[in-house]
Amino acid sequence: KDNQNGRTSAYDEALERWLNRIRSLLENPELPTMELLKEMQLDITQEEVYVFTPKGDLKVLPAGATALDFAYEIHSEIGRHAIAAKINGRPVLLNTVLQNADQVEIITSERAEPSEEQLSFVKTARARLKIREYLKQQRKQAIDRGRAIFEWRLQHMGIRADDPIIKELLWYLRLPSLEELWYRLGKHTIDLSRIQDFIRLKRLSQGTTPIIDQLSQQLGLLSGALEVGHNEEKHIYATCCYPIPFDAIMGYVTADGLVIHRTTCREIQRLLSLDSSKVRTLRWVPTPQKEFLAALLIEGEDRQGMLLDIVKVISLRKRKNIRSIRIEGQASYFQGILELYIHNEPDLLSVIKALSEVRGVLRIERYQPNR
Repeated sequence: KDNQNGRTSAYDEALERWLNRIRSLLENPELPTMELLKEMQLDITQEEVYVFTPKGDLKVLPAGATALDFAYEIHSEIGRHAIAAKINGRPVLLNTVLQNADQVEIITSERAEPSEEQLSFVKTARARLKIREYLKQQRKQAIDRGRAIFEWRLQHMGIRADDPIIKELLWYLRLPSLEELWYRLGKHTIDLSRIQDFIRLKRLSQGTTPIIDQLSQQLGLLSGALEVGHNEEKHIYATCCYPIPFDAIMGYVTADGLVIHRTTCREIQRLLSLDSSKVRTLRWVPTPQKEFLAALLIEGEDRQGMLLDIVKVISLRKRKNIRSIRIEGQASYFQGILELYIHNEPDLLSVIKALSEVRGVLRIERYQPNR
């Protein structure tokens, strides 16, 4: 209480909250000085909103703060793994703006991770800094992963790292640097077969015979990339990543045949580091009538009739065969893994789009267990 006027000193409370935020920002030693000042200024100039945890604890955030800002206010790991929220018991998206007196509960998943998109709607300095910190770490890991893939491919094609063809490749791909190429390979936004095809054609134009690996010769192919979609007795589709046409894929030679993985699969990356001589670059052959097993992760409101609505969309509206459905519930929220048969990636995307329109579905994406 203020001894002079007998009321709570709002100024002192606001000052204490501001000082706590500044201490939190200063805990990040890698934050540049100018960026720190900018983040401090953004917090200082905003009004506040008062919200509550499910246990009734009060949290004070800048006006305009979202459910994701609240998650990071609770703990950085909760913010990192947040996928949705409940405001006053109602499921909402993470970008929902909080109002005074809201009771907020955060729903998390171990598979969730921060994204660039989240930076467009979070308001607090803490949330922005934690997201940027994670994205920076992920970029470094993607660069390291992409570099290993690229150098492995060069080695198998008999090309030195300082070959002039590398500069021509960067020009062809319209990339500013080799590091950016590594990053995009690591993020799997560039198909490795596209790089291989460019180098192969360039060497042919220079009168150099491209290297064809032993397994390619056994299959009678005329390209350095093996074709997937025929000779099915030799192919095994890995259930650790569910490859489908036209994913970027790699194969690993085993005694049972060629095991096909998505290039985003951690298992193929592990095998690549153990014995790169058994790893093969692959290319899909169009097979419009063939069906492939795919998997989806679905999360949302656990309401009556939700499972029936999902099955109707897949079986009746999209006319796809379901292999299995596994669902777990938590309060009024569910998470499920759905396996189904589809023809290719565009076919699967049409199913995802249809399921996203089901009332109460908050998140849907391809499922990859070991990603």
